[in-house]
Amino acid sequence: MRGAVVDGDRDVKTTHGKLEVKLPQKGDYRIDGTGDKGGIKTNLPLSIQEDSVQGTVGSGKHTIKLHTNDRLTIQEAN
Repeated sequence: MRGAVVDGDRDVKTTHGKLEVKLPQKGDYRIDGTGDKGGIKTNLPLSIQEDSVQGTVGSGKHTIKLHTNDRLTIQEAN
């Protein structure tokens, strides 16, 4: 999943394989995600707790739910 603008809610799930997401550093969204314990990486200002990641960018108007049984990577979109 990749986007320069977050303009709505998203619910992304995979039961097999890693999940890689690229999101804008500026916007109005909230992240609620789960992944493999120790397998979550991000360069956005989000909080990682063992197998979950959460945080708000801007007002948090839109919700992005991310769920995988594998690695979860959330990066800034260029």
